Amino acid sequence: MKINSKDFRVPPGEKVNLRDWPTIVKPFRESKRGRELKSIRRLLT
Repeated sequence: MKINSKDFRVPPGEKVNLRDWPTIVKPFRESKRGRELKSIRRLLT
């Protein structure tokens, strides 16, 4: 997964309030709980 840093750049001299500019991104990998549930589902099918 490659992240495009241009999406997060702020022009010189500008101030940014991070509360107004959330950085919601898809998780890089799923949680341990998610992997456990996936393996249980595979066993049940």
